[in-house]
Amino acid sequence: MMLGILHTILFLVAALSLSTNYVVLLANAANEEKIEIIDDGRVVKKTVHVGGQKDEMGFTDEEKFQDLFQLTEDDFEERVLESPDPWIILFHNGMIEKPWKTLAVALRGIVWFGTIHKLEQEDLIDEMKYPLKKAPPARVYPWGSSRLKKKWTDVASPAEAKTLAIQSLPDPTMKFVPEELHEFLFASYSTVPSRLPVVFFAKAETLTPVFKSVALHYHNYFNFGFIQNPTKDDMDVFQYRLGLPGMIVLIAKDFATTDPDARENLDYDFNVISYSPKSQGALNYMNIVKFLYGVNYEFRKTLPGMNHADDEEILEMEEEMEMEKLRFNVKYVNKIKEVTTYDPFRVNVKGSPSAKAKASSDGKEKVKGGKVKGKEEKEKTKKKTKTEKKTEKKKKKDEHKENKKKEEKKEETPPEEYEEGRKFGNKKTEL
Repeated sequence: MMLGILHTILFLVAALSLSTNYVVLLANAANEEKIEIIDDGRVVKKTVHVGGQKDEMGFTDEEKFQDLFQLTEDDFEERVLESPDPWIILFHNGMIEKPWKTLAVALRGIVWFGTIHKLEQEDLIDEMKYPLKKAPPARVYPWGSSRLKKKWTDVASPAEAKTLAIQSLPDPTMKFVPEELHEFLFASYSTVPSRLPVVFFAKAETLTPVFKSVALHYHNYFNFGFIQNPTKDDMDVFQYRLGLPGMIVLIAKDFATTDPDARENLDYDFNVISYSPKSQGALNYMNIVKFLYGVNYEFRKTLPGMNHADDEEILEMEEEMEMEKLRFNVKYVNKIKEVTTYDPFRVNVKGSPSAKAKASSDGKEKVKGGKVKGKEEKEKTKKKTKTEKKTEKKKKKDEHKENKKKEEKKEETPPEEYEEGRKFGNKKTEL
């Protein structure tokens, strides 16, 4: 015992003399000593248990992410079958092979990974109709409802599992080009609560899996748009310079209307916040969530429409944070609202003309976003707009009178047709 203590002291003295790092000596519940070498509060070397086993966690709380979840008969249905997210279930007898662990790390935030011990969870194995003779190492449950979860697939390799899980992810984003920006903004501000517009840029026809996952999880707070294969002119509209793939958030300044008739001829004045890998870190799920959390907390109050900025559940995205805390420590995410120092820059984007205006175009070149119109052109537009508004107002008034007369003559709808209309009537679906 004395010899062991002496060795520990000598080790400490040597470490202190050879390094600028400082060493902390701790004791665990079993009185087994362990040594952590720390540099500026961050673990830079794996924890060593003197006389005990090595601790594999060499990360700070901010860096930790739970990749694998042990499943039992009690929680399998709730976690996997009732979740819309894709799951890859790993079957084992006590050990998970390294390629599957590597895949779990690569798909953080995109796919959930569950583990089932074949010997300890025999009842669950039977319920799942797992083929013991073939003994596939994994099963993929696709994204979607419990009905779609029934279309699971047994797989033999990590590559096959990755392909199936990612392919099952739908793309909930709105594809548009800068000329259609007004439609995207209207979709952002007309929902309840209104949503912050987020634009993804990617040099591809399809969205990256991490962007898809973020959009699926946070669509209640943000409206996600996607500009495919953007040109330099497309990115110049938003003054985006940070490379592809990338993302920005549009913070409204002067645009504060959700009136569909008014939005066509407006110029949109925004602050643009770009996701910067230099400031926010690598473009992965965990970092994007931190970024969006900070933006939502800081700028929701600027949103046009019913922004619900006074609702703590919306402001702190509590519903999603409850789920995220199963995977990583979300407590430190709250610190973002105290230290957020986003430096947005201002950009003026022109509203695109309506379909009617496009059809009657006299062939003049379109004004690109970001450029200010000349004074004479602006005055002409103003006069023309006033005249058009008066004409449209009179036309609507006449139509209203005509419709009122028709309604008075119209017979009451038969009960059968009314019931059919209730069953099959159109519903507005919000992503």
